[in-house]
Amino acid sequence: MSYIRTRDIESIAERVLAQANVDSPPIKAEIIAECVCELDIDWVNLDRADVLAAISFFDQKIYMNELRKYELKNNLGRMNFTFAHELGHWFLHQNLVQEKLPGFEDEILICRDTNIKTDNRERQADIFATYLLMPERFVTEQLRSFATPLNDYDLKRIANIFQVSKQAMEIRLVDELKFLHYAQGLYYKSENEAMEARGQQSLF
Repeated sequence: MSYIRTRDIESIAERVLAQANVDSPPIKAEIIAECVCELDIDWVNLDRADVLAAISFFDQKIYMNELRKYELKNNLGRMNFTFAHELGHWFLHQNLVQEKLPGFEDEILICRDTNIKTDNRERQADIFATYLLMPERFVTEQLRSFATPLNDYDLKRIANIFQVSKQAMEIRLVDELKFLHYAQGLYYKSENEAMEARGQQSLF
């Protein structure tokens, strides 16, 4: 399995945003797929309920699973992330498939809803989707307009601005960027404030 560094994935996502002339959220992955990558999008029955979508490098198409259409159409964040995930395959794995490297022999890559973390390709595509839809500089700018502490409703509002799920935004802000610190049901911009809310004292 070919290894792609996380910072390289972020650089590729940034180049895609520049190519698409995107300078503010939301980042609409479907439009990038159609207008920048010139990919066709078809809703088809993929015969598996656990499959969200698939991308065919040969056909230059993203196949969205008709069996999950109602769910995706009613969950904008999930659908946007699914398109961004497929774009991750397009930008990260297309050349690897063409070179027939081990683990990249198939011309169609399937995005599954389950067991996704066991496949390096799927993890890489998820990382790309995160950087594409929630770039650090855009997140930083939007977060400035929210006073600390933030509550679940605030986090949902930020997620809606980026057209991603609240869970995806929480992972980005708390776990990855560490811009927010969770304590007692609230999100603090300062780690010291979060520690105080937990009843802890800073050693510094």
